[in-house]
Amino acid sequence: MALQEANLGGRFAFVVEYIVCKYCQAAWVDKPHTAEEYQRKGLASTGLKALREENPGLRWFTASGHMRDARAFWESVGIDVPGGYEDRELCEHIDRHGGLKPRWMLKEQR
Repeated sequence: MALQEANLGGRFAFVVEYIVCKYCQAAWVDKPHTAEEYQRKGLASTGLKALREENPGLRWFTASGHMRDARAFWESVGIDVPGGYEDRELCEHIDRHGGLKPRWMLKEQR
């Protein structure tokens, strides 16, 4: 897992964990958090957009489920995003510790 973090005025503002699978051309984000003073000001949406721009051509998902309070957020930020930040399990290529498995460890592709 990698982190995307934003600071404003030298203070923490936003962070999200993410992982990319180069084999599937898919990415997952998890545990986005915005500092209370910046919530509901578009910072999380902007941070996720920056992450997509840094990693073009991917489909974007979440892997840990959507809390009921966060469903509207995910629906909003997922508009016109390939994958739409839908809840989806990590692919077989992603090791449970956050890295890509070597090709030799993968199941045979049929």
